[in-house]
Amino acid sequence: LHVIATELKKASIEFAPFDTIIREKGFSRFAQTTQALFKVVGISDLVLRDYAIEEISPTTIKRVMTGDGKADKKAVETAVRRYLNLSDDFIFISDDESDACAVILTHLVEKKIIEKRG
Repeated sequence: LHVIATELKKASIEFAPFDTIIREKGFSRFAQTTQALFKVVGISDLVLRDYAIEEISPTTIKRVMTGDGKADKKAVETAVRRYLNLSDDFIFISDDESDACAVILTHLVEKKIIEKRG
């Protein structure tokens, strides 16, 4: 948790100025994982307490990005690639990276900063 807090603080300094944090709303099917996620969310809430925090549910992200609230990760990644005009040669480091892009793209679509693509 200390490492997470330290890295969040560094990122908040490096990437400032911003006034809102956009994150995917956490969920888990398993009690132990849920408890760990609550701890991380608590740390991020503490470190980023000076910022507004908006959460977007995974279902909303999938629906906005693909048109289907139950879409799989590959469909979401494909939608992210379409929004960002990424070639097939571009490789995301992990699902987390493409998911993070989907979160911010969803926020931008919902705030009507960019247009939804079908």
